[in-house]
Amino acid sequence: MANKSISVQDTILYRLRKQKLPVSIYTTNGFQITNAIIASYDSFVIAVLTGDKQMLVYKHAISSIVLPENFTVNIDMCDDANGGKCNE
Repeated sequence: MANKSISVQDTILYRLRKQKLPVSIYTTNGFQITNAIIASYDSFVIAVLTGDKQMLVYKHAISSIVLPENFTVNIDMCDDANGGKCNE
C-alpha cells in the first residue's frame, strides 16, 4: 500500500470552503483581498467571493492567507481510511 502524503494546504482550503470562513489574501505584488470567502480551488487557482465580486487568484501569486482567529490547523482530519478526504 502506497503512502499518501496529506496536503496541509488542501486540508485548510477544504475547511475554509466548507465552513465559509472569511480570510484575507495577500498577493506577491501587495494587493490585499479582505473578507474573501473561498468558493473553490484546484492545484493552480483559488476562486473567491468578496462582496459582490468574484475573483480567480492564481496560487503562485499568493504571498499569504490570513486565517480567522479561531481557526486551528489539524492535519489529522484527513486520512487514508477516508480515501484522503477531509472530515470536518
